[in-house]
Amino acid sequence: MKHALILLNGQPSPEFAALAAALHRQLPGMLRFNVALLENGILQHGTMPLEHAMHYCLPALLQAGQVLLVEHGWLGSESKRELLTELAGYHALLLGIRQPGDTDELHAGFDYDGQWPLTEATSPAELAGEILAALPELSASGCWSSLQNLA
Repeated sequence: MKHALILLNGQPSPEFAALAAALHRQLPGMLRFNVALLENGILQHGTMPLEHAMHYCLPALLQAGQVLLVEHGWLGSESKRELLTELAGYHALLLGIRQPGDTDELHAGFDYDGQWPLTEATSPAELAGEILAALPELSASGCWSSLQNLA
């Protein structure tokens, strides 16, 4: 896979987690990364907010050669700017996962490379297949465009 990182931006929910798991099953060489991986270490060893810890871990993992599938769902523009700044210069696809009940703020400021609707009736495996089929066509410019829009 030519992209070092696929970032799924969406509201954490059972459906979102199921979609990420379905994508990960089809992309087993990618490290699935989310805040849950950080919670125990941060709670035991410090007070850094989880979103900051996650953003700072991503470049380190990429520099170590990891290929990442990241689940993300932070709302504030400061958090989005921090994430996009940390990912500047890396090959990243920014994908929006829209769910019923999402606030406008969740997706505001992101210029997605692609976006898909996700509901309780959506089959995670089928949606993962749709996303995988679209990957070769996506531009990988969303992270850069989003950063410019948040400046």
